[in-house]
Amino acid sequence: MKQRIEELDALRGFAALAVVLFHYTLETEQAISYFKVGCMGVDLFFIISGFVIFMTIQKSKNWKAFLVSRFSRLYPAYWACVSVTTLLCFFAIRADWLALKKIDPTENLPLVYLTNLTMFQYYFKVPDVDGSYWTLIVELIFYIFMLFILAFKKIDKLETYGTICLLLISLYYFDQVAEHLLFHKLLIAIPLISYFPLFFGGIVLYKMKFEKKSAQRMMVFILTFIIQSLIFQHCYRNRFYLIHTEYILALSSIYSIFLLFLYGKLTFIVNPFTIWLGKISYSLYLLHQVIGVFIIMPIMTKIFHWSFWPSVFIAICSVCLLAHLVNRYIEQPAMRYVREKAKPFIR
Repeated sequence: MKQRIEELDALRGFAALAVVLFHYTLETEQAISYFKVGCMGVDLFFIISGFVIFMTIQKSKNWKAFLVSRFSRLYPAYWACVSVTTLLCFFAIRADWLALKKIDPTENLPLVYLTNLTMFQYYFKVPDVDGSYWTLIVELIFYIFMLFILAFKKIDKLETYGTICLLLISLYYFDQVAEHLLFHKLLIAIPLISYFPLFFGGIVLYKMKFEKKSAQRMMVFILTFIIQSLIFQHCYRNRFYLIHTEYILALSSIYSIFLLFLYGKLTFIVNPFTIWLGKISYSLYLLHQVIGVFIIMPIMTKIFHWSFWPSVFIAICSVCLLAHLVNRYIEQPAMRYVREKAKPFIR
């Protein structure tokens, strides 16, 4: 098995760019309506995460190795991006003419910043420094779930456990369940529930790609699509931007792309640009929203009087450059450093 799967790297890049375009055109007169589908870059990310995290578990010697792998991958780049964004927020607040007033992690910025460094600000009821961070707690809960699976040596039972969870989550389709106070509280306490079918779809995809394709696994893969579609009205965060039909059509396209990947028909998307975009996708996702929407674009439109689309272009180029610098000088070196230093811990 290759160390990197280039098609997935390219898909990560497309997913990040889709989310960027979604946020940069949201609630604007100039926006073309189909940019709103860019919010589903998150769905694409979650399926890729399911695939990649299971692949990581397969390679990990033990739960400690998995823990180090995830920490080194997530936290150094995240700390850098939170720090950059907070610093720019601070200067933006002082420059009264910026659009940062529209968001408010700014009232108690030092506390918000320190809490955000944990990545668990959701449970501390502290706002995200950047609105895009809401997905991180979903990812973290999934990692914790997988950590327990690995620690208790239940990997061989994962498909069974995942299918049971899938069927239980399907109950949220029914109004009387979704509106019940207990189930509502459970959904708030464990936000992974709303997106578990996507993560599990990625795991099943890995099983079919590298172990064995079977009718049963294909049926479960399709079931993840069906259940994710069914719970849309009650569980899906972006239901305020998409109607149910749009969501089903877009999700069908995403699943079709992964079927092309499964059968080795997706290599045409791989090129140096998409690989680079995939490489910086994590940092780009973390940096883009506040810096682009509330700082760079207002500067371009209000100070320099540029029109909307050139301002969007400058914002995208700027956050891509920032993401490239974070990836090159912090994300990659820190990952190597942490993993090297953690070798005695892993043994």
